[in-house]
Amino acid sequence: MKNILLVNPEFPPIHQSFDFVLPMLEARFIAPPLSLLTVAALIPAGNNLRLVDMNVKPLTDGDLAWADVVLITGIGAQAVSMLKTARRCKEHSPDIRLIMGGLHVSVFSEKFLQYADAIVCGESEAVMGQLFGDIESGSIHKFYNEKLECVDIHRSPCPMFKLVNPADYLIWTMQYSRGCPHNCEFCELPRFYGHRPREKSVDQFVAEMTAVYDLGFRGTIMLGDDNFHRTPHVRDLLPAMTAWQRARGYPFMFFTQTDIRIADEPELMDRMAEAGFTSLQIGLESPSPDALKSMGKVHNIGIDLVDAVRTIHSHGLEVQPAMLLGMDGDPPNIGDLQFEFLQKAGTPRSMISVLRVFKGSRLYATMEKEGRILCAEPSGDQTGDFVLNYKARMGNDRLLDEAVKLLKRLYEPRNYFQRCWICLGTVRRLDFQKHPISRRSLRWVWNYLKQSRAPLYNAHFVLLLLRTLLLKPRKLKMGIALGMLGYHYNKMASRARVGVREPVKTEVE
Repeated sequence: MKNILLVNPEFPPIHQSFDFVLPMLEARFIAPPLSLLTVAALIPAGNNLRLVDMNVKPLTDGDLAWADVVLITGIGAQAVSMLKTARRCKEHSPDIRLIMGGLHVSVFSEKFLQYADAIVCGESEAVMGQLFGDIESGSIHKFYNEKLECVDIHRSPCPMFKLVNPADYLIWTMQYSRGCPHNCEFCELPRFYGHRPREKSVDQFVAEMTAVYDLGFRGTIMLGDDNFHRTPHVRDLLPAMTAWQRARGYPFMFFTQTDIRIADEPELMDRMAEAGFTSLQIGLESPSPDALKSMGKVHNIGIDLVDAVRTIHSHGLEVQPAMLLGMDGDPPNIGDLQFEFLQKAGTPRSMISVLRVFKGSRLYATMEKEGRILCAEPSGDQTGDFVLNYKARMGNDRLLDEAVKLLKRLYEPRNYFQRCWICLGTVRRLDFQKHPISRRSLRWVWNYLKQSRAPLYNAHFVLLLLRTLLLKPRKLKMGIALGMLGYHYNKMASRARVGVREPVKTEVE
C-alpha cells in the first residue's frame, strides 16, 4: 500500500477562469481537475489517495511528507506551475516517485524529465496498471504509452469525484467522448486523440451523472469533448439524459464544444436543449474566407456564419465563439472584421486568441520548414498575454497590436452589452422553466453589488437588467449571468498586455 498524491498545478488568470468573479460566486476555482479524477480511478485498489488542487488550497510540506508517489498533470497554461511543483517535490524528498503526464508534458517531455521519474504520454487508461506494477517492483520506465495509442474509453472508469469538494467549484466537468473528425492546420489534438470520435456508453455516462448528483453538486457541467455532436451515438444519449434530468427536476445545465455545422441539425439541437444544454463553444475562428482556408477550417466555409449563429440561438443554445488571429490568410484589417462580425452575431462571450503553433500540428511542420518558428513551446495563455512563437505574415508587432486592440474594444462596456441585448433577443431560452432564479443566484447578485468596483460597467449592467425586466422578463436570469461574467472579461481585457514581443519563458528561474 502506498500514499498517492495527485496534484493539479496553479492556473494564471485566463479567459475561462473567471478569477475576478469567483469570490462573488462563492467558489474557489472554476472547475475540478477531471483528468486527475479519472487517473485516480485507474490507480489499483488498496492505495491511499489524496488530491490537492493548488487553485483551491496550497500544496503543503505535510502533503509531500505523506506521499510515496506524486502524480502531476496539466495544460500549457499551467506549465510554469507544473515545473515549480515538480522541482519542489524532488527537493523535498528525492525518494518520491514523481509521475507526470498530459498533452503538454507529452509534447515537451525533455524539460520535465529533469524531475519526473516517468512520463505518461497521451491517454492513461491503457498503462496505469503496468505503471503501478512497475512502481511496486522498482523497475519503472521513463515513458509509458509513448506510441500515443488511442484507448477504448469504455474502459475508462467513473472519475473519483469524491476526492474533491463540490463547494469549492463554480461548475463541474465531465466527458462523453474524445476525438474530432476534422483536420484543422493549427490543431494538435487529432495526433493525440484521433480523428474517429470515441464515446462512452449511454449507461456509463448516465452513471457518471448520477455520481455527480449523489456528491451534491447542482449547476453547470462542462463536457470536455472535442466535438460532441459528431459522436456516432449522441442521439441515443440525449433521450437518456433528458429522462434522467426530468426525474430529478433538471439539476444540471450542460455546455460543450461542437462545430458550426450543428446549425444544419435542428432536431439534434432541440434534443440537446431538452436534455439541459444551454450553450455551445464553437470554433468560428474568423469571418475571413481566406483565413479559414489557410487554417484548413473547411467546414466553416460556404456557410453564413452570422445566420448559423442565429439559427443555433433560435434552438435555445447560446454560442460562445472561439476566434483566432494570426493565420497566413488574415487580411490587414482582421481586427476590424472580427469586431464587426461578433457585434452583428450578438455573441457576448467571445474568446479572442492569437494563434499558437503547437508541435504535433500540420502547421508547425510547415512553419518549421519555412524557418518561421521562434520558439517550440508557445505561451501558455493565448487569451491575455498575446505572445507569438512564430513569425506572422503581417508582422508580429502589427498582429499583437491588432489582438490587444480587438480584445479591449470587444469588452468595452457599451459594445459588450450591445452583444448581450442581441443575444437575449435571439436565444430562445426555455431555461427559466427548468432553472428559475434561485436564492443562491440572488445571493450572488448581492455579493456582486457589494464587491464590484466598476461604475461605468455597472451602469450599463443595470440598464441591461432594467430593459430585460421590462421587455424580456423570462430572460432575466440569463441577463444577470451575462452581466456578472462580463465583469471578468472586462477586467481581463483591461489587463491585456501590450508590447510583449518575446516568447514567454516557462523554465523555472
